[in-house]
Amino acid sequence: MARPADPNARAALISAARSEFVKHGLAKARIEDITAACKLSKGSYYLHFESKEALFGELVGGLDAKIQGMTSARHSEYEVCRGRFDLKKMRTDKRVGEEVMATLADIDARYDRLSLEILWEFRDVVDVLMRGSRGSTFEGFIWQYLDQEVKRIADEVERMRQFGLCRADVPTDVAGSMLVGTFMMLGLRMAAMNEKPDFGYWVKALRVLMTEGMGPGQTAIQAPAKLKSATGRKMTALRSVKNSSNSKGRVHR
Repeated sequence: MARPADPNARAALISAARSEFVKHGLAKARIEDITAACKLSKGSYYLHFESKEALFGELVGGLDAKIQGMTSARHSEYEVCRGRFDLKKMRTDKRVGEEVMATLADIDARYDRLSLEILWEFRDVVDVLMRGSRGSTFEGFIWQYLDQEVKRIADEVERMRQFGLCRADVPTDVAGSMLVGTFMMLGLRMAAMNEKPDFGYWVKALRVLMTEGMGPGQTAIQAPAKLKSATGRKMTALRSVKNSSNSKGRVHR
């Protein structure tokens, strides 16, 4: 009778594989190293997965399912918002316009944060897809997905334009590329982080950048105390180094 697969062993293999994929890329990661990392036999690996690609495919499938679910939920809330308000009145009734914009901003803030949470959960998978999947069946996956997301956002921007909800002088594909590229680069950056960032702060910063740009005199974003403290220490250290350098280079008369 076939030996039943141990679910604890499966979880251990997945954890070890994720680490190996990030270190070596999908092609160079070895099943022997994956099983050795969790003190399991190579035979136990094949009780759960047919290959490295099969294991990684499950991880990619999990990432894709969460992103698609989030995208569908965001779209549904957009549709509810469009059905709730008479958007044609936005051009003549300032109150309606402000209420619609506030509702959309709330939707976007919640789902932008959820996007970052998903990217954090799968930061190693995103890293492998972008930098460690060359030569595998997953090599083009991330770029196909990004193209789809750019188109989705461009289409949404075009719909918003019809009701004066966003400016008309920026190409929709440029707007989509900017948004998608920003989130994917943040996801890639997360792969090098040991501590989870303050996503509430990140979302506020992103919203301000997207709506107001980098011009001075705009909305101030309150940084978390921990971040301010770390920044303050860094600036103090930099000033100390600078002052020390000035002292050493000063000519005394």
